[in-house]
Amino acid sequence: MQSAAAHGISVEDRRDQFVPVQGGTERASATQLLVIAYVLMWLLALLFVYVTWRRQGALDRRLSELEKALTARTEREKASES
Repeated sequence: MQSAAAHGISVEDRRDQFVPVQGGTERASATQLLVIAYVLMWLLALLFVYVTWRRQGALDRRLSELEKALTARTEREKASES
């Protein structure tokens, strides 16, 4: 691997612009990495929506149970007052 100084690139140039490494051993292209990151973010977003949907369903069921219990208790109290 050759240094940036050997190519006549100063530190200031490297700070202001992209300078690729010559002769690197990386096998993945930037496009592959971008697609992988994009797919991963969509999978995480879908997982979040699925988990939220499941929790909301559980909360809805619990709320229905509590409403039924409250209605039954109110009816029992009304019946015992009569």
